Amino acid sequence: MVLSSRLLLSLAVIAASALLFIDARAIPDLFLNADPTLQGSFSLLHLRPFVSVLGHGSVVLMSLHRLFARGPAPSGARVAFQVGLGALGLEAVSLAPCFLVLGALCGVFYFLVNLATAPVMLAAFVVYLARVGSSMLMRTSATVAVLLAVGVAAAFWQFTPKLAAGCETIQDELKRGNCIMNFALRDSDESLCDQVSFDSSRWSCLYEIAERKGKPALCEQIAAPCRFKSRGLQCDPETYRDTCFLVVARKLKDEKWCGQISDAAKQAGCLEQSRR
Repeated sequence: MVLSSRLLLSLAVIAASALLFIDARAIPDLFLNADPTLQGSFSLLHLRPFVSVLGHGSVVLMSLHRLFARGPAPSGARVAFQVGLGALGLEAVSLAPCFLVLGALCGVFYFLVNLATAPVMLAAFVVYLARVGSSMLMRTSATVAVLLAVGVAAAFWQFTPKLAAGCETIQDELKRGNCIMNFALRDSDESLCDQVSFDSSRWSCLYEIAERKGKPALCEQIAAPCRFKSRGLQCDPETYRDTCFLVVARKLKDEKWCGQISDAAKQAGCLEQSRR
């Protein structure tokens, strides 16, 4: 019985450590591709790798503590540990498709499950830590938390572009364009919009800055030909240009710019809004 328990704990340490390593590898890429201007860029999805690292690290610490602990754990700590192991087990099951079919989508189930299980593992560790009352475990947890905070700060400093020119180091064209667009919107610099390859992103960049500055001339730059051509993507600058003139007319409260809108319904809405 003792041997089987130790084997289970060892397997838990190995599994949680492997998933922790996978999540940790995603963090530098997250800092490289997220909004470098830090203007509301970190959503719950951005935070997932951090919470996942903490959750898996929690299972590692609990499992190691049980491996080397003398005597049984208090009932509350035992229940918390079992909850943490159960969450880890759900993640293992969600990864089963990756052993059957290799591909980019094999980890989708794990991603969705991890959104729920990572906070559960972290919460289970907090309960375990409070119930077991181990000063050594508390000191170890505090040390790990400090090291993680330092690592996050170092990753942000090392990988996140500090200027728009730094976005050029990003290989993926879409992510590079989003990076440049974030700086353009932060600084209201329309010249940076022209460096965005994807047409819809470039046009969105232009009309947002046009609205901020009240510059209808920027709307004229939303036009064909499209730069990025791919099967299934439609070149439709008119929709973005109409939106641009609408928001500028509303900003300036000048209905003359509504005449530049090609869509009749949008033009009527523009006239109504610009007269308010």
